[in-house]
Formats: sequence, structure tokens, C-alpha cells
Amino acid sequence: MIKEARELLLNIARCQNVELYYKHSKCVCSEIIKTQNRKKEKFVLPEPWNGNLETAKVLVISSNPSFSDNEIFPKMDWHDEKIIDFFNNRFSSNYTYISKYNRVSIINLDGTHGKAEPFWGYIRNRIAELLYNNCSKLVKHGEDYCLTEIVHCKSKNENGLNCLTISECYNKYFNKIISLSNCKVVIIVGNKAFKTLITSGIKISEALLGEDDKKIYSEEVELENGNKKLFTYLDAPASGKPLKSFNKFPKEELEKIKNILL
Repeated sequence: MIKEARELLLNIARCQNVELYYKHSKCVCSEIIKTQNRKKEKFVLPEPWNGNLETAKVLVISSNPSFSDNEIFPKMDWHDEKIIDFFNNRFSSNYTYISKYNRVSIINLDGTHGKAEPFWGYIRNRIAELLYNNCSKLVKHGEDYCLTEIVHCKSKNENGLNCLTISECYNKYFNKIISLSNCKVVIIVGNKAFKTLITSGIKISEALLGEDDKKIYSEEVELENGNKKLFTYLDAPASGKPLKSFNKFPKEELEKIKNILL
């Protein structure tokens, strides 16, 4: 990893707002931090990204990461190099279990693994649609795609995800993350992540959320650093919305995204 990526990863994982919360019992991100209900030494660190941010072809952006109480995951007492290795190599056998069907599970504190993580399975299938003609066994986790979020503190069911927290985390980190990514395609997953982006300065058309004749399926967007990336949108897997697969895109729209990734 380049120096800038290493520094950003650690700045997010060791976010000073967490330190402020445990020192003063409040900060702008209090609502989401306190949902973990843990002492400082047991606090599960904010999640910068999962996978190789600098080289992945696709960057996936969602609202905020969930967590399991039993998962092996960086905490306050982890040293910097181990934290960097964990997030950059999240899908290695050191940190996840990948079945023969290419389904990814977290590794528990006792060394066992749970069921395949639904969100990771959802993303695997979407990447397979773009890169491997729907063959999900061929997807290379953390290499074909990298996962990140608008808000990096972990909580269950998006608890504590209010306007203050979203604005704070986005303004501190988002543009730095996307400027370090060499991805060609950005997939926004879920309405909450999309609404944050369009109200925070990124010039994405609301027509990506449109329907029928008002709907567009992808859009090239110029970022602050002058780089251009193709943005597209999918409904969150747990939502009641219908657009959860690239296979539901018009054929020519799907081919447009595929061609960008060649």
C-alpha cells in the first residue's frame, strides 16, 4: 500500500471521534458509537474498507458496516500493521473462511466460522454478473472489488446512523477514499448511501433512482481530483425495492458497464 492509503486507513480505524467519546462521553458521533455498548478496550474499530482499495476494479459503497459480537475484528489494542493487514487482506484465510462455493464467512473468536455473510454473497453475485458471466465461483474477493461505506463505525441494523454522523464521517473521509481508488466502476448500494452522495457535493443524477422513462442505469461522474468514474446504483439486498441485480438492467446498459471493466 502507498503511504497515503496506509495513513488514511489508520486515521479512519483510529478515528479521533471515538477517542473523544470515551474521554468526554459525547461527540458528534455519540449516537452510533454508543450502540456497541462496550468499554473502550473492547470497542470494535471503525471499518475503513475491505479489500485492495488501490487496485480493485469496482468500489462498492453502502451505508455503514454491521458486526458480530463473536467476530475476530480489530480493537483498540491491535497494533497498526495488523490493522492495515486485516482490512487490506480481509478476504484472506487469516480473516475469513471461503467455502468451495466461494461463499465468505467471518471467523469467530473461537476459530470457528459462521454461515456465509448475506451481504458479501450479494456483492459476489453482482460482481459475477459484471465480470464472469454470472459464475460466482470465479469472483476474487477483495481483488475484483473493494467494499467501503459512507459511515465507518459499525452498528447493527444501521442503528445510530443519523444526519450528524453521516455528515461528519462523509466530510472527513469519503473524498480521500475515492481519490485513492483506481476503480473504474462505483456501485452505490441502498437509498441511504445514494442520498448522502447527492446531497454532499458529488454530481450524480437522481435519475439513477428513477423509474421507467426517467430511469438511467449508469453515469460518468467527474470527481474533485478530476478523475472520472462510472457510477451505478442497486437497491440494498434487505430492502423491498426491486433493482437488486445487474441482470435486470437493459442489455445495452449492462454491456456499457461491462465494457468499462474490460
